This record gives sequence, C-alpha cells and structure tokens, in this order.
Amino acid sequence: MLVSQSSYNATSPNTKRYFCWFVIIHVLAWTLGPSLLRGSVTHDTLEGIAWGLQWQWGYNKHPFLTAWVCALVTKLAGTVDWPVYLLAQIAVATTFFAVWRLANKILPSLHALLATLALEGVLFYNLNSFNLTPDSLQLPLWALLVLCFYNALTTQKLRNWLLTGLMAALSIMTKYQVALLFLPMLLFCIINPKARQSFTKPGLYYALGLMLLLLSPHLLWLYQNNFITITYAFDTPAEYTHQHYPLAHVIYPLRYLANNLGNIVGLFILLWPFYRKPRENLLIGTFNWQFLLWLGLGPLLLSLLLCAMTGSHFPPRWSTPYYALLGIIVIGWLKPQISKK
Repeated sequence: MLVSQSSYNATSPNTKRYFCWFVIIHVLAWTLGPSLLRGSVTHDTLEGIAWGLQWQWGYNKHPFLTAWVCALVTKLAGTVDWPVYLLAQIAVATTFFAVWRLANKILPSLHALLATLALEGVLFYNLNSFNLTPDSLQLPLWALLVLCFYNALTTQKLRNWLLTGLMAALSIMTKYQVALLFLPMLLFCIINPKARQSFTKPGLYYALGLMLLLLSPHLLWLYQNNFITITYAFDTPAEYTHQHYPLAHVIYPLRYLANNLGNIVGLFILLWPFYRKPRENLLIGTFNWQFLLWLGLGPLLLSLLLCAMTGSHFPPRWSTPYYALLGIIVIGWLKPQISKK
C-alpha cells in the first residue's frame, strides 16, 4: 500500500480527539496517583524548591530554570506536593504534544498518533514522570527544540529559527546536557545537503544571537561564580563512580546501555501487536530519516561514547530526554498497516 507523503501534514479530527483524551487521562492519573500515594515529594524536587526561593541566576549544581519553576508553582499554590506533580505531568504532556506535531509531519495521522502513544511505555513518561528535576524538565524542552529545529530547517522562516533559539536557551538554562543534542544538530546540518543550506541563510545566526542574548544573565553569573555549575557537570560522573573495575571502560557503558534498554522495553511491548502487521510503503524520505536518527539516537550514542572514554558510571536517569523520537523511529521502521475503522 503506497501512502502519499503530501497527506502526512493533515491531522484527522479523530486522531486529535484521541490524542487529547490520552493526554487528559495521563495527566490526571499521574498527578492524582503520586498525590494520594506518596507522603512527600522527592529530595531532588525539595532541593530545587529551596534553591528557587533564592531566585539566583544559577546554583552550585545546575542552572536556574528548574529551581525557579519549582519555587514559583509552590508559592502560587501554597503547598508542596500536588502542584509539583501536576507541573511534572504538564511537562510530559507538552512533550507528547511536540512529538505528535512532529510525527504528523513525517508519518500518516494514525501512525503519528500511535508513535506518540507508545511513549507511555517509556519509564520516564510513567513511573518516573512525577519527579520534577532538571532531567525531567528537559523532556518538553528537548522535544520542542527538535520540533522547532525541524520547522526551521524545512521552512527557513525567521519565526521558526527564533523559536529554535528560544528553546535552545531554555534547554541550557535547565541543564548543560543539551550539548549532547546540539552536536547531532550541528553534524546533521553539515552532512545533510538540505540542512546545510541553513549556513547561507540569516535565520540560523539570528537564532544563535537570540540564544546568547537570553543566556547573558546566566553567563555573567557563571563568570562571577567561577563557572561552578560547569565544574560540577564535569566532576559528577566521577562522583557517581563508587567502584573502579579493571574493565570499567567496557563494563560501565554496557551497564548503562542495559539500563536504558530496560527503561524503554515498555514501548516495544505496547507496539507488539503491530510487529506482524503487513507493512505499508511509507514515504518518509531521506531527510526525515536522517533527522530522526541523528537527533533521536545521537545523544544516547554520545553518552555511551563518553561513558566508555571516561570509564565512569552514568546514572540511567541522565537518559530522560533521549527517547522522544523513539516511537516515530520504531513506527517508521515497522511500517504497520493500521485499520482506519
């Protein structure tokens, strides 16, 4: 069955309705569940609230955005638990929205919906989604950054480039780990002929300028505080490495990979019914496939490379923002026929 790529930009009313109900149910379930079952928020979130109430442009471990958000929602609500849980699920819902919008540009409408819903099987979107930390706040910001970057590359409109610069700045304000996404973005622009045209357009440079402008207060704070958060970012892997194996440069990357596979296995279980479906001939295109693979798998591969080079233990939670594109990649590879009834 041949599907015209021109139809991929259209989102049917039914899929919009299903997507909205999915997001509403997810937010309610994962907000009420922790609120009713947990005695208190995690220590990472409490730490963020305490930092945020000082309203600084940075802290000794991370940049300021997560701390500010945690403190703001806590002060507005006058309590600590459910507002943070709700905000964490709004972050996840925003991630779903960004992925769904991108998927509809690459896949047919029903396939795009399935690729988004399958993310519910990833641990960081369910059991680990209630903890609002810099890792979890990266979820929506990375997803929105990827969406805006895709729109900027495919349209070269200044608005999309400025949104890309904004999301890049917000991602850096959350955690410097976004550098592992920036590098695949840069390499994709160098390698792909269509993306390479961006270097000859003004939009890319406006995006960089806006990003630096928005980051300037934090950069000044960094200079005044001896780049303390950057030092922490480089020293952290060693602090997590409590055991030094003779083959640490092999054991730790394999352990990190195994933990990551365990965190995403639910996605493949949810897609199990589609493994044996007859395949459609989805016209995804070379540009889209390269974009998905570079940005969808690049950060994980870079993390594995760094883990192997340093011989340090990388906690699995550092992979929290890595899998937003995984549903699109798997569905694009499976190419199942989906009934429209």
